[in-house]
Amino acid sequence: MGRVYAGVLASLAFCTCVARGLIGGGDVQATLQLACGSLVLFGLIGLVAGRIATRVVEESVKSRLQAEINEANPET
Repeated sequence: MGRVYAGVLASLAFCTCVARGLIGGGDVQATLQLACGSLVLFGLIGLVAGRIATRVVEESVKSRLQAEINEANPET
């Protein structure tokens, strides 16, 4: 999930910076430098967010399964 979040956020950040540069009529080199920096930064943010999301989902599934097991076997 981390890779997916990283890819989506990085691509979105890059495209947003390029679109902003095109609309604002900014310098091409400065726009691409900012876009590449945003790509890396938001890629890392997406990676961290994805790993946190994966961990939260796994913990939730484990706790639900454990609760069902405990209901099925009340003696243990």
